[in-house]
Amino acid sequence: MEEFEKEIRKIFLEEAKQLLEDVEECFFRLEKEPENPDVVERIFRLAHSLKGSSGGVGYQDIMEFTHHFENVLVRLKKREIQVTPSLVDFLLRAKDALNESVALKLSDIAATSDFGALTAETALHLNGTSQSSSSSAVTAMSPFASAKAGDIVFADDFPADTGGPSVEGESPSNLRLVASHGGSSVGRAEARVQNSSQSTKAGKPPEESMRVAPSRIDRIINSIGELVILQSVLEQNRDQVTSPLLVKTIGQLGKLLREIQGNAMELRMVPLKPTFQRLQRIVRDTARALGKDVQVDVVGEDAEVDRTVHERLTDPLVHMVRNAVDHGLELPDDRVRAGKPVVGTVTISAENRGDRLIILIRDDGKGLNPELVWKKAIEKGLLPADARYSPEAATQLIFLPGFSTKPAVTELSGRGVGMDVVKTNLEALGGQVRITSELGKGSCFEITLPLSLGVIEGMIVTTSCERYIVPLTQVQETTRITAESITQFEAAQEMLTLRGTTMRLHRLSNLLAAGRAPRKGPPGKPAGAPTEAIAIILKRNDDSLHAIAVDDIVSQQQVVIKRLDAKLAQLGAFTGGTILGDGKAALLLDLKELTNGIGA
Repeated sequence: MEEFEKEIRKIFLEEAKQLLEDVEECFFRLEKEPENPDVVERIFRLAHSLKGSSGGVGYQDIMEFTHHFENVLVRLKKREIQVTPSLVDFLLRAKDALNESVALKLSDIAATSDFGALTAETALHLNGTSQSSSSSAVTAMSPFASAKAGDIVFADDFPADTGGPSVEGESPSNLRLVASHGGSSVGRAEARVQNSSQSTKAGKPPEESMRVAPSRIDRIINSIGELVILQSVLEQNRDQVTSPLLVKTIGQLGKLLREIQGNAMELRMVPLKPTFQRLQRIVRDTARALGKDVQVDVVGEDAEVDRTVHERLTDPLVHMVRNAVDHGLELPDDRVRAGKPVVGTVTISAENRGDRLIILIRDDGKGLNPELVWKKAIEKGLLPADARYSPEAATQLIFLPGFSTKPAVTELSGRGVGMDVVKTNLEALGGQVRITSELGKGSCFEITLPLSLGVIEGMIVTTSCERYIVPLTQVQETTRITAESITQFEAAQEMLTLRGTTMRLHRLSNLLAAGRAPRKGPPGKPAGAPTEAIAIILKRNDDSLHAIAVDDIVSQQQVVIKRLDAKLAQLGAFTGGTILGDGKAALLLDLKELTNGIGA
């Protein structure tokens, strides 16, 4: 195969990924609006485009299957067959098969796929005899049929790249999905898309787009990061420049470089729409498996986040949404007895707030019973029997490894694997997750994430003649401490009392020495030494407060993070490094990792 042909095929496959994402959204709309001819027409156009393009690049397997697929759509357009849950099941499974075929071909450009079973099923739908066979096929092919409890499904099924052509300028900002069991163990799902006013509807032409390899963008951003470092060196030494023109030029250069950096970072920003769209599928399959009535309201799907964050965000969101349906929402009969609407609601919202992304996942289910959670934690040995009960602390226990309130292991849950991984993965991204819940009314998970992992807001601190960077996301507050506020506890542990709250006090230099981290300066003050210092107050995952004493806080600024070599990365306490304005390196500290294993 010639290189030109390979390149053409790759372009087709990338565009096919976007087409398949668009068509799944249409399937949900079709189930909600079966009489809407525009929905059927759009599905037909997408399928026809896929068929023609696949044939043009020599993928006969995709072309032949989409030809049979088109036959079903033609009869649907003519209203010779009706929209039923089993038909939508077939459409979704056909889309999944095409997705798998595209993924296979991306790894092996000459690979072929077998659509034999689905091709045979098209004949059943054309003959109107597909109801029973389709329903059983859906159950067998459900992602939850083969998933182990605690697994996060669809982790790798969908691409992170959201590039590609849009269809008719549509970009829905609010999605509404309803999944109903319809009185049986296998339910149906309905979706309604409310289109926001778009630039095309306002008379403005859509922006042109072009495909660029992510690696090229990464190289540009890395180079700009180097320029930012060099510019900070100039800025720090500006007082040594005698020429007024050069001083002014350095200031203008800094302003222009910040603008260039911001524009470059935007190149890696991708909308959450593809992720939120696939959450509809999770809700549909989970609701069908559990026999629940579920409605999902999605708001803010146009919010954006850095591609590197986006790629690692999917798994936690999928798991949390699935848990909302499985653990949070009641069965229809239970909701009626509780005086609630039969249809439960899960709301997913996203918002860009400054340099952070805020995602909320709410449900109107039964909420968490803190007393039950506390009791289960003690039964499983996750808490001592004499632990002091706290409703707020009980709510956070669901993030402990091995915790589950399920009395038995099912296909969906019960092994106590999942929420601890979710929290760990989010914190690895520099994010946080917080839960609030009200018994009988529902729960809300709030996820806070940085928009980018390449540039962070950091605090430059010094200890033992060395400078380190502390992410601001780990800083609750800073305070100056004196000998009077420090008390001795046990043999070598200092305690700090701050506004009536007592917490452990750690010397950063001692923590680094205990972690065998590289340090050039003299050793830190011995534990218990009465001295004035500045304390950084850290709130750990277990909600305990710890104070980290440093010699000084130099400044607070944006820093460009660089990866560490393998040896330093293994220490765990360091998550990256940067070059400061004087041209010297500084390491990025993970205070939570440094205090890991130290009791509250």
